[in-house]
Amino acid sequence: MGASRFSVGPGTFAQALQAAGRLYVTNFTAGSVSQIVIPEWNLDPLIQVGNGPFGLACDGSGRMYVANFTSGTVSLIDIASRVVVGTTAVGVNPVGVGWDGAAHMYVADNGA
Repeated sequence: MGASRFSVGPGTFAQALQAAGRLYVTNFTAGSVSQIVIPEWNLDPLIQVGNGPFGLACDGSGRMYVANFTSGTVSLIDIASRVVVGTTAVGVNPVGVGWDGAAHMYVADNGA
């Protein structure tokens, strides 16, 4: 199998792989997340989130959390509908987000 290369969006930073065979990539400059369907490597339309998306994580229950560096927020995305269903202010310059599987989200802030 050869390597595939294609453009996903400007200012890419982080990736998260979902068990259903989808790869997500943050696009810092565009304020969006790219969804790539594996193994076909199809690039779906961008999911718009807050300003400066940086880190992201999938929780295994069909939700994705995106740390928006410039906005100081975390966006909650319903993966099935590809829609932002919530946004929460979290502090100064969030760069990472994690999920522990027991209803707890953790955010790393670069400016706190």
